[in-house]
Amino acid sequence: MLCAALALGSAGNRPAWAQGVGAEAATGISGHVGFTGEAYTASGISNRRDPASVMLFGRASSASSAVQYGFQFLLATEQSATRQAMNRLSANVAYRSVRISAGDMSPVLSRFTINGTTTRGGALEIAPGPMVVTLMGGRLRRRVGDPSTELLRPSFREMLYAARVGVGKSDGSHIHLIGLVARDAAGSLDDSLNVSPRENVSITPDVGLVLWEDRLALGATYTLSAFSADTRASESDANVTSMLGFFTPRVGSRLGYATDLHAHLRLPEGGVRMSYERIQPGFRSLGIWQTRSDQATFRLEPTLHLADRTAHVGVRLASSRNNLEGNRAATLKRRSVYLFGNLKASRVTTITAAYSNFRTLNELEDVPVSTDLSDQKNVAQMFMVGPAFTVINGSTTHVITTSATYQFLRDKAADPDSPPVADFDNFTATAAYAVAFSGGTSFNASAGFLSSSTFTTDAGALSLTIGAGQSFASRRARLGMTAGWSRNSLDVQPAIAELSQLSLSSTQLSLKLVGSYRVPSGSIVRLSVRGLRSSGDLTPDFRELRTVLKIEHRF
Repeated sequence: MLCAALALGSAGNRPAWAQGVGAEAATGISGHVGFTGEAYTASGISNRRDPASVMLFGRASSASSAVQYGFQFLLATEQSATRQAMNRLSANVAYRSVRISAGDMSPVLSRFTINGTTTRGGALEIAPGPMVVTLMGGRLRRRVGDPSTELLRPSFREMLYAARVGVGKSDGSHIHLIGLVARDAAGSLDDSLNVSPRENVSITPDVGLVLWEDRLALGATYTLSAFSADTRASESDANVTSMLGFFTPRVGSRLGYATDLHAHLRLPEGGVRMSYERIQPGFRSLGIWQTRSDQATFRLEPTLHLADRTAHVGVRLASSRNNLEGNRAATLKRRSVYLFGNLKASRVTTITAAYSNFRTLNELEDVPVSTDLSDQKNVAQMFMVGPAFTVINGSTTHVITTSATYQFLRDKAADPDSPPVADFDNFTATAAYAVAFSGGTSFNASAGFLSSSTFTTDAGALSLTIGAGQSFASRRARLGMTAGWSRNSLDVQPAIAELSQLSLSSTQLSLKLVGSYRVPSGSIVRLSVRGLRSSGDLTPDFRELRTVLKIEHRF
């Protein structure tokens, strides 16, 4: 029964790493290629961008009766030796049950092994019938480091190798076994940078089951990971497995696991998502950029469609905690409730509303020594309402959108006689209007307001924007202009009553001009110029000018 479900669920799906492979039913090449050039200048502040930059980009794919292939690239002059690579280049080909990809990829094998992290290398997948075999390897991070330069994040050249074998595709019924090996090249970085080379080996069984014509999806994944923070440390056999000989246990090595259980029910009247995730203390996986270990989280998200789908309501419940092994001095617990809904009240009116309640409790554990610390409990709430109106009068369309949001936080564990230093109140409101005429003329305007208050500060912001556009030459050409004004203010209450209040403010003026032209052959040329001027005592006086030219050809 299970094997039959796996075979049925694996049909017609494609691997996540094979993005860019042409999927067109007809033969021929389609895609785009383009160029973006940018010039930037500033006075009064340091440049926030390069003075000049160029980017080339393109993507193409093709399909025949048996072969699919494609490529894509992105080359930028902003590439720098002091950070990870920005340039991207990849190619792929698929023939029947064999798929090959080379270059920069973003593979997804499982939640805790490699999950969308960019890798430069190659991948091979062979899928005869329901069977799936995937092999991949490449450079996860390049060497970034120069002893003569102060760097925020130096890194070794890091290589990754992974394999997957099983039955079925990842988005259908499947049983997979996944292995991953990631290592830093210890000799790729100078010792004076005080960075240690790392090693990680993990094994992951991943199971999924899809039932009731794709209405119910169940899944479970478990990753056992061995990690060394310094491969230069002495070897040791202390409580860490060698992971079938792929891992060398060392002083400081640790073994951890992470698991994820999830279910998704889809019905015409709505649906339910439910998941439980547990990441043990000390768990690390080099195949994902960031992991918060020592964390367990439960989520429940039911949704409901009403009145012939003119109304939608839902709730997102989440509960999490750390200190899973009870060896910390305090346990942090979080509880959140998020209610949302939207209603198509009439042909003209749509109303969106939301409410959230987020509670944080930091409970001290029993400690053998006396302490002045106490439990901490914060409650943050948010109310939002946003009516929108769309009026179509012949060939003219009017759109009005508004929203108002109120947020506040209260420290429930604070001493009633002490100042509420953690409390805050925020209120934001926005309104926008846009009208488009059949002749190609359009106008728009928007306004925003912000007020934020704490025990010691009051901050505010006000913004206004107006814009207009006009199409020409049978809508092949268009010119547009947007002008903006904003003001920010900050009032600081002094800690000593005898001192006067400190009041700061700044004003920004902006102007943006945009022009575009669509060539009959399929090319699009777009030029934009944006200027910004800021003055006041809240921020330094400065001016910026940015010009961007983009040329793109589609085929």
